[in-house]
Amino acid sequence: MKAMNNRVVTMSVVRFSIFLIMSAGLAIGIYSSFVKTSAVEMRKLTEISSRYDKIRMQQVLLTESVDSLYHYAMLLNSGDIYINQSALFTMVSVKSIRFNEEIETMNNDDIPVYKKLGVKLDNLLQLKDSIRQSNINLEVLRDEYVRCMNKNKDMNRKLFNGRAY
Repeated sequence: MKAMNNRVVTMSVVRFSIFLIMSAGLAIGIYSSFVKTSAVEMRKLTEISSRYDKIRMQQVLLTESVDSLYHYAMLLNSGDIYINQSALFTMVSVKSIRFNEEIETMNNDDIPVYKKLGVKLDNLLQLKDSIRQSNINLEVLRDEYVRCMNKNKDMNRKLFNGRAY
């Protein structure tokens, strides 16, 4: 025996099944688009993160270079007799050149502070070299002065003793 509204019930069940299948398809479509979108976003975040990590590593290496360069620059003209000043100056100059070469290979937007620091360190090294050259000239002049004073004393002694000729 069939119910009198069998056709209405069957149509309602069919309509419910169609809506259920469409909702499941819609949910699967939304989920798959979410997964694809999140994969794209994760890839972009990974690329950006690796770029920032690379920049950070370069900055750490530059910081170490500046630190050692500054340490060695402070040893210049320190008056320590155990330090070979000319060899130290050569080493500091080479380190400074390498530092400037590293800065030139990097993007200017990533390292503006290091560029300014490099210029200031170059100025410091130029001043230290000028001081070193001045000290060398001072020693030469001092030795010349002492030699002239000794020669003058000898001549005065000879004149006083009467043997100037």
